[in-house]
Amino acid sequence: MPTVDVDTITVRYPDAFALMRHLQVMGEGNAAMLRRSFVPRETLIAAAAAYHAMYPSADGEGIVATFEIIYMTGWKPHASHSEGKAPGSASVSLKDIGSGTYGVIG
Repeated sequence: MPTVDVDTITVRYPDAFALMRHLQVMGEGNAAMLRRSFVPRETLIAAAAAYHAMYPSADGEGIVATFEIIYMTGWKPHASHSEGKAPGSASVSLKDIGSGTYGVIG
């Protein structure tokens, strides 16, 4: 039974170079087999200017980048696993739990 979930996160950076450093420490990079071993400074400066023009932050003082984090989980049912309850059979609403009213004494 595969399950996939996605979180979309938007992050503000002071400039494209801060974003590039963040991507580097996250291990993100060019995975092409025939890539160059370095990127010329002029290319990085041009890319930073283009990114700032295309993705400015709301206040214009930086840039924004959007990341999608994909979670994938899979498992195989086993005889020792319990069966799920029928839809609508819950005795507590998740809405009540989320509002903080569930389990409040007094």
